[in-house]
Amino acid sequence: MHLLYIDDDEVDLLVFQRLAGKMNQFTYDLAENFSQALALMKTHSYDLVLSDFFLGEGRQATDLLPHLGQTPLVIVSGQAEVAPLDQAVEQGVKGYYFKPLSIESLAILLTTPERAARAGLKTDWKELDFDFSYLDELEVDQAFRLQVLGLFREMTPLALEKTRELLPDNQWEAIQAIVHRSKSNLRYLGLHALLDLADEIEDDCGRPYRHHLLPGKVAHWLTGMERALEKTQELLHTTNR
Repeated sequence: MHLLYIDDDEVDLLVFQRLAGKMNQFTYDLAENFSQALALMKTHSYDLVLSDFFLGEGRQATDLLPHLGQTPLVIVSGQAEVAPLDQAVEQGVKGYYFKPLSIESLAILLTTPERAARAGLKTDWKELDFDFSYLDELEVDQAFRLQVLGLFREMTPLALEKTRELLPDNQWEAIQAIVHRSKSNLRYLGLHALLDLADEIEDDCGRPYRHHLLPGKVAHWLTGMERALEKTQELLHTTNR
């Protein structure tokens, strides 16, 4: 993955380079203003562009949009006012984060469903499968394993139905509670990708500046949970033969 980071603050540029070096998950170019960014975009291809809101030269991050094509733009802002950032999202910016950037926030940018899809890393729920190593460590018998699967099959449909009711109204606190309750079953059944996504959703629900990321994440999680239910039914049917 190749990123472009645009910021006129020398310290912010140094911090980004430090974080990128620690993560070692992507390559990057740096630009200090709109003109430098535009010159780089003409000669390089990027998977993601991160930019401060103000780019100098009387330019703002949204001025980059006509030059980006399908490359997503995320604003990394040092300003406290949210309204201009929300307006930028309405204009086509994919989202925004507040400074200072952290390894956690960069990791989320690299792994959210929308970002992961562009990098070819989006979870393919068709490949979803159970990992019973946790239950194996507990040395549980087959009956206990089937009981856990049965509880998952029994409890999950209602949780998904309720989540779908809450999603159009962006009721993130209620969705956070549902997702949190799902995590025990996901952990016991070794549904690691769904558990990781549940962790992200729960964290984002508690951070208002990340709420713009939640509709896509929750929708993707719902699809994965439906696939997990299908796999559960298949496994229970096979075992009970």
